[in-house]
Amino acid sequence: MKESFEEAANAARLAKSDVALVRRVSGDVYRRSTFHRARLDRAGLGKRGVKSVDDLGKLPPMRLDDVNAVSNLLLIGKPSKSRRYGAIRWASHEDKPLAYSSQDLGRLAESGAQVLQRAGLRVGDVILDVAGGCSSRDQIQLRSGARKAGFPLVSVPGGTDPEITVAVDASVVAGSADSVTAALDAVARCGRDHRIHTAIVAGDPLEVDTRLATAASLTAVTVVRMWAPPGVLAAWSECRGGKGFHTYPDDELVEIVDDVSGLPVLDGYEGTVLWTGTRWYATALVRLQTSAFGILETKQCADCRRVSPRFVPQTERSSFCDLLDAHEEVAAWAAELHRTFKGDELSIWIAPSEGSSSLSVLTAISARIGSARVHVVDRSEVDAIVEASNGERYGDRRAFASEDSGTVKNDSS
Repeated sequence: MKESFEEAANAARLAKSDVALVRRVSGDVYRRSTFHRARLDRAGLGKRGVKSVDDLGKLPPMRLDDVNAVSNLLLIGKPSKSRRYGAIRWASHEDKPLAYSSQDLGRLAESGAQVLQRAGLRVGDVILDVAGGCSSRDQIQLRSGARKAGFPLVSVPGGTDPEITVAVDASVVAGSADSVTAALDAVARCGRDHRIHTAIVAGDPLEVDTRLATAASLTAVTVVRMWAPPGVLAAWSECRGGKGFHTYPDDELVEIVDDVSGLPVLDGYEGTVLWTGTRWYATALVRLQTSAFGILETKQCADCRRVSPRFVPQTERSSFCDLLDAHEEVAAWAAELHRTFKGDELSIWIAPSEGSSSLSVLTAISARIGSARVHVVDRSEVDAIVEASNGERYGDRRAFASEDSGTVKNDSS
């Protein structure tokens, strides 16, 4: 019964993602963003070519650093004709500019309220914001979320006298890892009673200073992290005591792709995050290539029972190449990535180790890599392919047009 519930929840989430994506791309994105209009046309999708999430595979990912003019990403409408836009407010995250319309700010407040709910805040809690005058994505989200959820919030500069914490009777401290660590250290040194039970920490979870854990243990505080890659318009967050960052499936599409080939990985396997905003208006980001690497958990959260997907960052990056290198039944391999009229396709040639069953090798590789054309061949054929590729076992052939195979020239956007 549990599995059927999770399957139904995931099916409903994907259906909503398809509907939101089609409306987003064929409506605002294509009509108002010159940058994305050119990308969609070059990929052969045009205005109405994206019918589902699967069609995004024909569209090459984009990076924030590849965009020369930020204005090409903006969807700016006339306030008199559309309530979705209105005034544009700018924020930043890790030096990346982000634009929010009036409706986007309301959505950011809703996501901020969800962060506080997941963190386990209760009626009567008071939040001490030690980020000072910072106007980053995370802080705007947290402060607007506190207003929407009805939690009192006091914002003070970092390094403020710990007596202020006691004076405002704060029960939650929020900010960057450094500012929260300093605040908890100061409270511990103060020696006075406090009622702080939660620290909400913004920032890359893989770079958080270990001093934070020490400070939290000295003050008996539970740490809840909020974070998302640069370019993502609302920070994800952990639930209290949980593992992984809950995402917002109603507002965004999170794809996990192989770190080398860029093709989708199977559920439960690690890869790089591609992000698409499906209900954000001011900044149009479609298939944003992020640097985040990890696993997207789609099963119901065991801690908070929510069914929203959770992103679990990984410290070590890997790809299908690393899998083939480590597989004991694979003696040699070669691979090529092609672009066809149906999208990108990965072809792999595998020579099994002596005594290994080609069927067992094929089954094991297919179960891990997913959509790929796998050929089990002799070692001599693999060696010939590698030699023809100047010693490279993996080659990206998408930039070469071939009338016989039906591939098309790749664009670099």
